[in-house]
Amino acid sequence: MKITSRSLLRGSLAASLGLFAALSASPAEAGCPITFDDPMSLGNVFAEARNSFAVWSRLVSGDIATCGGPGAGCWMYRQQCLIGGGAVKLINVDDDSGYGHYHLSFTNPVLTNPATDCFADPGDGKGSGFGFIGQNGQCVAPVWALEPRQLNSHVSDQWIKVWNGNNPNAPAPFRMTKISVGSMPIQVWYRRVPDGLWFHWLVLAANTTFTLDMQLADEVLISGADERLVGSFEIKGFEVL
Repeated sequence: MKITSRSLLRGSLAASLGLFAALSASPAEAGCPITFDDPMSLGNVFAEARNSFAVWSRLVSGDIATCGGPGAGCWMYRQQCLIGGGAVKLINVDDDSGYGHYHLSFTNPVLTNPATDCFADPGDGKGSGFGFIGQNGQCVAPVWALEPRQLNSHVSDQWIKVWNGNNPNAPAPFRMTKISVGSMPIQVWYRRVPDGLWFHWLVLAANTTFTLDMQLADEVLISGADERLVGSFEIKGFEVL
């Protein structure tokens, strides 16, 4: 299983070879921000993650439907990035622990305050989602794909995988240059190309934005820094090159 082999990596490869990633204090080249609020990307998640659940999704007969699991034709959150020089990256953010979802939580306080939020069902067969109580006392559905979000894990030991391209078996190289951490410390691992060695930051502090001195990678993995904690970790966003 992936989690088992990853634990072995922490105890053997990373420790014995002394491979530790570094934070950069120098100015970084501007990249593409992934802040989980791109309208096109949210529109390609089943039901626009209106109930906060980002699940495996795919395009079926012109509509977004659920999908049984990871694969070339399925995604959770996928955003196209145009970077300097005309380079195009397709950044995928997936569950890598078998939970089948993570949360794209709303950050608009009107949708998160028990005094003002509610659940609205537009009747499209995809269920209800977060709404707000209007002036007439009725529950109003916002335009879910236009609402700002952040990623919340299902639990603290869930692993989130970030990769580039449309083929999970042959991801394209990229670099994560920044990450904004929420209320729980996280750990970040990446696999360097072309040699496949793993590097890591074991503790990135909560409520902080970090500039990462990351080399070219084909996979980035994120989890809570202490997997025993109760609750979820938050990723407010990250930046890629």
